[in-house]
Amino acid sequence: MLYHRILKTIIYLPLILFLAACPLESRNKPENGMTVFSDRSPEGPGREIRDSLLQSELFTEQFVGGSTHRSRGPTEEPSEEFREYCRDGQNDILSIQRPIESGEFTYRFRLDCQNENFPTIIYIPGGPGETSMESQISEFPENFNIIFTDPRGVGENYSFWESGGRAEDLSSQKIALDIKEIIKVLDLQNYMIHGHSYGTLVATILTHEIESNSSRERPKSLVLEGVQAEVSDVIYETRVFNRVLRERVGDNYAQFSTRMDELMGQVDEVHLGVAASMILFNDQSELASQHFLSLDSPEEVTNFFSANLNESPYPPGFEEVYSAIACREMTSLGLARWLHIENGQFGLEQEGSCSDQELDQPFSLSTYPIRQTPIHLFAGTHDTLTPIAYSTKYFSQMKRNTSVQLYCLRDGGHLSLQKDLSSSCYETFWSRIGEGSDAGELVRDCDGAESVITNDPLQCLETLGLESL
Repeated sequence: MLYHRILKTIIYLPLILFLAACPLESRNKPENGMTVFSDRSPEGPGREIRDSLLQSELFTEQFVGGSTHRSRGPTEEPSEEFREYCRDGQNDILSIQRPIESGEFTYRFRLDCQNENFPTIIYIPGGPGETSMESQISEFPENFNIIFTDPRGVGENYSFWESGGRAEDLSSQKIALDIKEIIKVLDLQNYMIHGHSYGTLVATILTHEIESNSSRERPKSLVLEGVQAEVSDVIYETRVFNRVLRERVGDNYAQFSTRMDELMGQVDEVHLGVAASMILFNDQSELASQHFLSLDSPEEVTNFFSANLNESPYPPGFEEVYSAIACREMTSLGLARWLHIENGQFGLEQEGSCSDQELDQPFSLSTYPIRQTPIHLFAGTHDTLTPIAYSTKYFSQMKRNTSVQLYCLRDGGHLSLQKDLSSSCYETFWSRIGEGSDAGELVRDCDGAESVITNDPLQCLETLGLESL
């Protein structure tokens, strides 16, 4: 992933805008040992949203828009363990004990149970270090139960540090094994795993670990969105970023390029990053760039964007988790790589938060083959954070062993399944995989299917005119 000062603002701007904090209420401990910590209602109080940008008509639909996705899953007889914890209509934070070098810590997750007979989706967020339990920026289908997870060290699992957790206790493998223990304790029978961004890496490891244990029911499907297939190729990611930015700005690009060059050094690059994010992720990108260009002075640019940056975009523990995992498994550069802008092109200076750490445990797909679980890959042709070449590489490698479907969303971004896929196709997809059926043909036939390229890696890559890795 392309992590630097501008792109880290782009990545976490949705968190700034949508984080909501809800109070915990003490509950009793069930007889068989798992603790229920709280009852959290979607109607509960939330933190005041910083909305000076969102109140602008121009940016209202940037991250939230379109119809709410709906889908209906089938029924299947649940285990007795799952019945005990799945109280219809409840949204509980549960806990299990997990080992660390100094002892153990209390690992928390949230079970949003609609009905004990519905299939369950386990959601794994990106990062490393994002939280799914505190930030509600993802959409999920109705008539499925959802398990939300936070990695050890972040969000609801920040207590990892207070219990003596250290960097040595952090890895993608350990995060995957934490979730595997959830599956074991709940005795899940009818479930799917959904990973987003870095979460696709954890989801791959998790599925491999489950398949390696013949006594555990494997997931019905593995759904991956914004795939992280290997160690990040930051040079390639930079090329994709600039190509998409040029396309989004359109006829305004020459003026935009000149203006960016002028402002570099006069305006904090974080504010320029917010401007770039508004252009990259807005449905009306040309209009967004025109609005940016209408700001006459560096002071106007700073004032316009600074209201949304009064808080850190990171949840507590994020940078520690990122440093311990990403620098050893995913990238040799890392966060806060200094940028320069020349002729409107973003470029990298080869220095970053990982410069004093060794990439000594690089992630490789070949270490975690998946041989039984059907895989569904969703990729946006204009995803600048996990470029589409990562998904096509994953598709080419994994299809040797199992059933793999690749869905490329034309003009789609980093949330290609949750945001860019049409409501009709979204409903079709979840309904089909909830039934354990092949979703490929129906996704091609649904309303909006013309925006989906299915199982054609070359056509996916040619959309932006970029070759594979």
